[in-house]
Amino acid sequence: VPVTLQRVVADTCYPGTRLTATLTVRVTDPAGLDGGTYYVIKSLGLVNLRAKRGVTYTLTLTVRDPSGNVATKAITVPVR
Repeated sequence: VPVTLQRVVADTCYPGTRLTATLTVRVTDPAGLDGGTYYVIKSLGLVNLRAKRGVTYTLTLTVRDPSGNVATKAITVPVR
């Protein structure tokens, strides 16, 4: 199932500064991980998630500026 992430990121002190972003995915499967592919990160704005009932995905976007300041946002995607 494709999931699109809309991200709005800006350095308010230094507009136009180049920011580094990473996206991580954590999988929680109460039945236990079965070795199958649960997700594929296509880009920072698109993740394909496996639609397995009971699984919960936590998508975390972390952004860092050249000064080392970090901002993180996590969202939870439950499969029902």
